Amino acid sequence: MPLGTKLESFNGNYNVSIVGFMFMNTKELSVKLPNHINFEDVNLRFYVKRHGKRGVVFIKEIAPKPLITLVANSIYHEYYFTAEMKHLWTQSDLSKTFEY
Repeated sequence: MPLGTKLESFNGNYNVSIVGFMFMNTKELSVKLPNHINFEDVNLRFYVKRHGKRGVVFIKEIAPKPLITLVANSIYHEYYFTAEMKHLWTQSDLSKTFEY
């Protein structure tokens, strides 16, 4: 855990979550990189507090293409990992399903 933080609880439970994102129409420094405009991103995270403010700690951030990992790690000092992934979105009048 980051120095000075404590785990945040919700109704007495401590949570770890897996969150899937779909980046759409993505640009890097105002440039659209071919084959890197729309892509999945999944992260594993847990929640903390520091001085009464809530925060997120990322355990692992995963993207499907090595260039995304390179840019995130080198320019933004993230800790991305590259892994093959796919997604499926379905919806009906009663529900929406998102799978990563």
